[in-house]
Amino acid sequence: MDVNFREIKKEEYGFLNEMLYEALFVPKGKPKFPKSILENPEISKYVDNWNTKAHDLAILAVKDGKLLGAIWGRKFQVNKKGYGFIDEKTPEISMAVREADRNKRNRISAPKTNRRCL
Repeated sequence: MDVNFREIKKEEYGFLNEMLYEALFVPKGKPKFPKSILENPEISKYVDNWNTKAHDLAILAVKDGKLLGAIWGRKFQVNKKGYGFIDEKTPEISMAVREADRNKRNRISAPKTNRRCL
């Protein structure tokens, strides 16, 4: 079966926490962060209160009903900027794939979304 892409559903917002953890960079040979790092406001702001900001957008990778990964974006203000801040008009983009689903060959289907951009 193909991997399909679609917008996130409200009941799946919690999946972004899992993906946020997977998106954290850990150098090779170093231990993973404790899950409690997701409680740090500098980290959690990437998914907190998802879809309450006008330009929040998340697309999920799904195969056979299983959520494999996500790419999501959010715009930040200069006084609340994140690690990849460029300006207030440019969203910071995060992406991750579940560790168990990485490095696999999958057929890809084009995303189906009504939203054109952030």
